[in-house]
Amino acid sequence: MSFYTSLTGLNSATAQLAVTSNNIANVGTSGFKRSRANFGDIFSTSPLQKASGQIGQGVALKQVSQEFSQGNVSTSGNSLDLAITGDGFFPLKSPDGLQDIYTRNGSFTLNDQNNVVNSTGQRLMAASVDSSGKADLTNLAALTIPPKTSGQAIETTKIQLGLNLPADSQVITADFDRTNPATYNKSTALTVYDSGGNGYLATVYYVKTQNASQGQALPQSKWQTYFYVGDTLVKPALLQAQDAFGSAFYINKYGDVLPKSDPRVIPSSGTVEMYSLDDQTTKKTSTSASVTGGAYSATALSTAVGNAAAGTATITMDVTEGTNTYSVTYNLTDADRYPDALAKNVEDAINEKLASKGDDSRIKISWDSGTSQFVFANKTGTTTVKQNGSSNTLVADLKTKQNTAFTYGPKLDFTINIDEMGSSYAISYGMLKSDSDPVTLAKNLEIFVNNELGKSSNADPRYGVKVTFEADTNSFKFASGTTGDNSSIVVGGANANSQSILGLPNPTGTTKELRVDPNLDKAERGKVSTPAVLTGEVITSNTTGSVRVSSTNKDFFVTVGNISGNVEVPPATYPSMDKFAAALQDSINSLVDTTTGRKVSGVTVGWDSTSKRLNFSTGETGEAVSLQVSGSPDWGLANTEMTYGATSQWIELKQFTQNGVPQYVKNGQQTEDMTDLSGKTEWWPVYLDRGELSFDLTGKPLSPLTKMPFETAFLAGGKGALTMSIDFTQSTQYSSAFAVLSQSQDGAPEGELMGLDIGVDGLVSATYSNGSQTSLGKIVLANFSSPTGLRQVGDASYLASATSGSAKIGEAGSAGFGSIRAGATERSNVDLTQELVDLITAQRNFQANAKAIETSSTMTQAIVNIRS
Repeated sequence: MSFYTSLTGLNSATAQLAVTSNNIANVGTSGFKRSRANFGDIFSTSPLQKASGQIGQGVALKQVSQEFSQGNVSTSGNSLDLAITGDGFFPLKSPDGLQDIYTRNGSFTLNDQNNVVNSTGQRLMAASVDSSGKADLTNLAALTIPPKTSGQAIETTKIQLGLNLPADSQVITADFDRTNPATYNKSTALTVYDSGGNGYLATVYYVKTQNASQGQALPQSKWQTYFYVGDTLVKPALLQAQDAFGSAFYINKYGDVLPKSDPRVIPSSGTVEMYSLDDQTTKKTSTSASVTGGAYSATALSTAVGNAAAGTATITMDVTEGTNTYSVTYNLTDADRYPDALAKNVEDAINEKLASKGDDSRIKISWDSGTSQFVFANKTGTTTVKQNGSSNTLVADLKTKQNTAFTYGPKLDFTINIDEMGSSYAISYGMLKSDSDPVTLAKNLEIFVNNELGKSSNADPRYGVKVTFEADTNSFKFASGTTGDNSSIVVGGANANSQSILGLPNPTGTTKELRVDPNLDKAERGKVSTPAVLTGEVITSNTTGSVRVSSTNKDFFVTVGNISGNVEVPPATYPSMDKFAAALQDSINSLVDTTTGRKVSGVTVGWDSTSKRLNFSTGETGEAVSLQVSGSPDWGLANTEMTYGATSQWIELKQFTQNGVPQYVKNGQQTEDMTDLSGKTEWWPVYLDRGELSFDLTGKPLSPLTKMPFETAFLAGGKGALTMSIDFTQSTQYSSAFAVLSQSQDGAPEGELMGLDIGVDGLVSATYSNGSQTSLGKIVLANFSSPTGLRQVGDASYLASATSGSAKIGEAGSAGFGSIRAGATERSNVDLTQELVDLITAQRNFQANAKAIETSSTMTQAIVNIRS
């Protein structure tokens, strides 16, 4: 029996030697796991045998198992080389797709189908991922690395060009010809792509068409662009002007351009007239509504004036101050037909006499239109006034003289309605000797009409009416005091004198009146002009509650147009600044031109409690109107300057034409068809000239302030079409040389594989030459309940078995799974020193067992020899 026992030892030593030799042979195999021979003794017994006396019958090889300890990781130059650090196996699929295989050998390459495979063609399995990189472990497929993208080509729709166009470039007037460099200043080129990723050379040519000059409404330089794709000219599309915030511009009938974001803009709809922003250059000055009578009769005027006489009345007054009495004589003039002028002229005559005698006393005479009476008051002293030595008769005499001193000729009677007054105003003008010529008559009639219409007692006063004699047409012209299409005038109800002298129509005839109504649809007269506005300085004193006007701050010097003079606010305590402002307003509007009799009217005075300033505004409008109010620093009026009104200007709209044909816009497209033309339109879209760039004097872009769209470009050979826009908003026009500051486009061709990145979690990302980055999948790992139960199939690969259990799939780096390192491989975990020791051990075991057999053989031979 010992012979056979030793024989099992020889077999075991041989097996151990074989396992060790295999380990040593695979010391350079990537992912190889060393094998270990497990032995068990052979022991046989029976129930009848004495257990304590039994001898073993040798040894037997029970199992050859693998040790799945971590091997060293070594780097490589292949990004598809993978190493697992920790637990897990790469899941593979056999070439026929029928068998699942697992390995730690991460040496992979690409096959002709761009699958990631090992040296035997087994394909590496990976999970699909979503946009966040999360793996779908239920959906495993062979990992594929496409050498180029498919379906990722992007059609070019937007081009960005930031250029510097030299400010000193010459304007070119020759017709553009891209084959002739003399017909353009500069050009740029870039590649654009269609939806299939095919590239086309796109070229933009730049032609300077205008330099900025002082004569322009808005000084600007202009460049015309020409855009070609290959040999195809791409026409610029219609582009509505926009502001820097992208709000589209609209234009009204006066040429006012406002963005859609402005609440005043009500965009039009349907078919509308087309207007180009650059075409709107015809400026006009706003005018008033006016009517012109027929030819006047010089004979009728001469006859009428012949029956008139100049004012020649004389008023003689005794002025008593204390014990002194002075005689004052005043001769009336034509201006004294107006009681305000008479009161002021008599007041001045009396005060001049007192001043000439060295007397400091002064009086105040005014006309109260409410009671139709002259009012006397002492400004200083205790002066009394008597007429011709009799007391208390001057007031009555002034009124009598004012009514009887003038011999009027036939009256000019007519009615006038300005700017839709509540009702027409009846004018009855008595002519004087001074009205002998039409120019003077017009001037005097204008004063009379304005004094009548501007009365503070009128419920609906009007100011600034103009009456002129037009020598070229030999007629009288009446005009409203306000400008713009909302102004209106109606003159009618003329008597016979007004018909013959002023040329007004017979109220019983076919044309009963001269009329100009407001025009709300079409621009003819423009916009409302602005008055002269004056704002005082900040009042630093206390303005809350009552305010006191004293002898030191009651006086003001006022100029309104051609009328200047001193006014005063009666000294008193006023309950508020608003009441004081009203008193100052009344005083200003009592100012009269003593030479012509024209009275100031329509001036308003307001108090701004927030800014603590007095505000003044004239009733008349236009650039001929002026205003200045000077007074005490108490009222913030010590340093005021003359202010002026402004006559508004407007732009006469010019509809865009093409080949002489008016153009319209329908559904955003240019057309000659005016069908469905919008009815009443207040705001029209306004467009830029197609393909034009403009810059201001500082070199900054004026237009377009958004991308420039182009019509669809149809590619040669039926390859499709491109619809693009170019953004020039970063361009400049400085004195430096031409330069491309920035250039980009949003299209892209199909990309070639440029790089591959595999993360520690197994996420595979590919980078392509078109700039796209794509997640191709996530390499997963497999693990087993008992890895030592796996069945080896060569090439450091294994199959699952009943002992190992089924594979569990998981993401690298998660619980129970190691991480993945790309560009590296896991070396064999064989320890060569240990294997050499095991080899010696196996040798000694073999020698010892052989010796045992030899000894057994010797003993057997001795027994045989005994029998011999």
